[in-house]
Amino acid sequence: MGLTQNAIEGHGIATVSLTVLPWLTASVGVPRAVALRFPQGNMLGEPRDREQQTAILTHALEAVWSISEPNTILEWPFRWRGRRREQHA
Repeated sequence: MGLTQNAIEGHGIATVSLTVLPWLTASVGVPRAVALRFPQGNMLGEPRDREQQTAILTHALEAVWSISEPNTILEWPFRWRGRRREQHA
């Protein structure tokens, strides 16, 4: 994704990546990224947690404008709570 992000940025469009592997994201040299302490494949938060997902998306959009230094990776305070999923019969 970082290579795609760099290509998009090359056309003057600001981007931000969400990552759970900041060391790997840093190795690609993305323009800006945010690290989340979530399991892989869950960049936007826990399933069915609309409040958390909305907050992450809102912060991601704000990060596009607030990160001014290239190759910046911020770590956000969002944490995976591991709530049990409701069982549906």
